Amino acid sequence: MRLRKSEFKKETYFVGGKMKFRRIYVIDGIPADEFYEKNASDLDFYLNGEYELMSSERDFNEHNT
Repeated sequence: MRLRKSEFKKETYFVGGKMKFRRIYVIDGIPADEFYEKNASDLDFYLNGEYELMSSERDFNEHNT
């Protein structure tokens, strides 16, 4: 599947004096990582090994601080 230009943004950065480009994929105007964090279920986080993003973990940390 080929992505259209509107589905990602280019971010520039420098490495060793040379300009490099990084593609940031966008879903509904939000970077894909943020979209995933907002819309994934706890099961998705568990299956991908991202336990720190699970809601029960976030609720626990909010109440103990």
